Amino acid sequence: MRLTNRHRLSLARFGCAFLPRENVICISWENSGKDQALSASIEARAIYHNSARVPLLALAFEISIAKARTFYCYFPFDVYNQEDKRYLSGVLNSGRLQLCFLTDTGPVLRTHELLAYQRVKAAELYGTAISEAEKPDRAEENFSRAITEFEENVRLVDCFQRVLSNAELKRLAASLKAQAALIPPEQKAQVEKVVTELLGAFRSRYESILRGHIQQLPTYHRAFLLMSDFVRTFDGDFCGFAEFMSDACAVKASEKDLRELGALASIAELVLEMIESLKGSSGQAEPQMVPQLPGVVDEIKTRTRDGRGIPIDLLKDLFECFGLSVGGKPGRIPKDYSREYEWKRSGLSWAKVAEKSLQENPETREEFGGREFSSMTFEERENIRHRIREGVRSHAIRTGKPFPVQ
Repeated sequence: MRLTNRHRLSLARFGCAFLPRENVICISWENSGKDQALSASIEARAIYHNSARVPLLALAFEISIAKARTFYCYFPFDVYNQEDKRYLSGVLNSGRLQLCFLTDTGPVLRTHELLAYQRVKAAELYGTAISEAEKPDRAEENFSRAITEFEENVRLVDCFQRVLSNAELKRLAASLKAQAALIPPEQKAQVEKVVTELLGAFRSRYESILRGHIQQLPTYHRAFLLMSDFVRTFDGDFCGFAEFMSDACAVKASEKDLRELGALASIAELVLEMIESLKGSSGQAEPQMVPQLPGVVDEIKTRTRDGRGIPIDLLKDLFECFGLSVGGKPGRIPKDYSREYEWKRSGLSWAKVAEKSLQENPETREEFGGREFSSMTFEERENIRHRIREGVRSHAIRTGKPFPVQ
């Protein structure tokens, strides 16, 4: 394994370097020994960042000798580069990352396996990056600028926030299983029945309701952290906070936004009034307020239906101004690529699968002006083909089916 000056520069800047010939990611580990490299806990994440009109997909790593001794590094991949694309496709197919820890006493090789949900997420992000890269207004020469913007906007530690790591969760599961084995079988069977019935109520609604909200939990978490930041900075200083928010709204709000923002005050009063009515020493609503609750709820529904009275775009702009990225609507169900998977399995080429999918997908046809596949430019056909292929890949990973399709 030979490191070039380019690799050394990557190690110095990113903490790791990609060696395409060996298909390995080298990690700077100069201050720790081989034993710690072998025993360290590894977490990996795919991160997509769309900046400088250039899509960037990075693999980030959290490597822990102990909870208080954690090392973060990342490597940015250029989706215009064929070597980078081949490597990422290979990782998504195998679910394995070959890592080389560069210690003072020599290299240590390790293989890290991505969990199923991590492969699904990485495949979705890779598909998004490829689709964005194929848009005609993209500029490949801005990749170095995209790296700089990534470093200025992404805090790696935020991508790994959790209560338990995968390794800790496995150890806890093993410990609980050992303890549960000591419980009498009749008692254990009764517990399993109750738990299975309880979880079954959620399982039947997972795809339709819960999945999208669960995927948004990191965003919700960061929103609460943002509130905590405001409290820490402006605690006891209402005038200062009001001035701060006034400046932000003056910069971001349109006249329509300001009108809707005025209506938001009355909605907030209704919500807080309802919360106060439910609060009490006994946890019950105050008697005089109980008959009014349905009316309060109906009024909130009326004012919030279709976004009336709530400046959604302004709130999104403000969140992003504060560094909180806001995605699509929670609860959105991922597109089902099971048909495309079966078409590919039947022997159709990717181009034929893309053409057939376009014919049966009105939304995609509308995106391309209602045109037939054969009338599109080469770049547009390749865009659809790549989108379908990455969607099928994500479907295969999610459902445990083989990919490439057999």
